[in-house]
Amino acid sequence: MAEAAALNVATRSQDAPVIGALLPMSGSPSSREYARLFLDGVEVAVDLARRAGVNVQLIVEDNGGTASGSARGVSALAARGAVAILGPLATPNVRAASGVAPRNLVFLSPTARDLPDGHRGVYSMGAGDPAAGLVLADAATDLGYFDAVVMHPRSPGEVLEATAFAEAFRAGGGAVRRRIEYLPGTTTFEEPLLEAKSLAPGLLVVAAPPSDIELIAPQIAFFGLDTIGVQVAGTAGWTGTAVMESVARRHTDRVISVSPLAPGTVEDLPADFVAAYERHFRRSLHSMVPAMGYDLFRVALAAYGAGRRTSGDLVAALERLHRFTGVTGSYSFADGRLTREYFPVRIYGGSVHPVDTEFPEARRPGPVGPRPHSR
Repeated sequence: MAEAAALNVATRSQDAPVIGALLPMSGSPSSREYARLFLDGVEVAVDLARRAGVNVQLIVEDNGGTASGSARGVSALAARGAVAILGPLATPNVRAASGVAPRNLVFLSPTARDLPDGHRGVYSMGAGDPAAGLVLADAATDLGYFDAVVMHPRSPGEVLEATAFAEAFRAGGGAVRRRIEYLPGTTTFEEPLLEAKSLAPGLLVVAAPPSDIELIAPQIAFFGLDTIGVQVAGTAGWTGTAVMESVARRHTDRVISVSPLAPGTVEDLPADFVAAYERHFRRSLHSMVPAMGYDLFRVALAAYGAGRRTSGDLVAALERLHRFTGVTGSYSFADGRLTREYFPVRIYGGSVHPVDTEFPEARRPGPVGPRPHSR
């Protein structure tokens, strides 16, 4: 497979890096299932690395989904020489683990929504990415939208993305009429949606995690925003598998969003990865989660192969990675964050399409009137 060359790993049998995984192998059923799928992808990456001559070791510690288990697990992994740890999944567990870890030990979480302050080398795919807001703002401006209301939870990742959108949108000549924040855990969005409706913007930007979008998307219609011709847009949560598969298409059709994979590649993982997975496990692949485990393992191993000798060197090597090609997107590190390349898209029929694709009854932005002052 082509990924052996892409890793550019210099390690061989005499220098076997240890990469740990700190996951809830016990705990709640949903956490256990996610951990199992994530670890499946890691195992495929380990198998392919060894086939390419890299004598990598994988050590798995069960944190039970708890902070105390995470602290205990990271101590065990550090004692066995782990240079990087995949996980934990939840923010409190990442904080607990990084709090007792040796300085600059690398953590790569697929899902943690907040990063602990003051801990260099802690990254997450779920902690927000300003690039998503920047790409969305450029797409909205190019499509002719010049006034927007932005709605997002009061959580660090979404605040980061909403701020990036607002600043870029204003820089492109647009006006953000209002930013409407709601508390994490909200389930009924009548108040923020009716506030947005009263402003009648050309564009309603919902920067929210997939779990919120599953609730918000149908409520946008329920509270009548579709009757005033508002164009709905949002960051990458809208193109996540959970939303695309569980939300009725009438609530996502024509939404402008961003995706870490270009249109035409979102629905199908690369054939060589799928073949490697199915050869290793002798079963079909029906989830994107293993691909995330596969990618994060390869990112860690690529940084190690780029010259790691101490934990600080590994952090520096990670932050030099730029557009590292994975099966779930292209990865870079900037300003202490794991970032991805995003593509502007329009959702229609349960798939993503180039953002300028026209569909039946798609709303076009109306004439641009006086631009109201932002609040």
